Amino acid sequence: MSKLEFKLGAKFWFVPAADYHGKARTLTVTRVGRKWATLKGDSWQEYRAELATGRMDFCSAHCAPGSLYVSREEYDRGVALASAWSALCSRLSGSYGWGVSRPAHVTLETIVQVRKLLWPGEP
Repeated sequence: MSKLEFKLGAKFWFVPAADYHGKARTLTVTRVGRKWATLKGDSWQEYRAELATGRMDFCSAHCAPGSLYVSREEYDRGVALASAWSALCSRLSGSYGWGVSRPAHVTLETIVQVRKLLWPGEP
């Protein structure tokens, strides 16, 4: 995941943790302070993110409403990678691939290569 750089006017892809925070959407940085950046979407709701970590906080409730990504494409790549890793682990163990952390150096391309080597006839 790329590092989030909070500058006035910067846009980020926001993926909510729960349905009551709405659908995934673009948020724009409206203020940058010493510790927090304030972000706003199309609605009246404001969110804030910690500059050092990018951790989200819902300003009025102080709870984590979701996650920020540099772009929608980066989010989609992360979802594809997590899905491919889980499928590989499931295929190898015969059960769900949960609980097995993906090493940081493993990419989607690596997983595709491993699948081709282990199961050559598979598409």
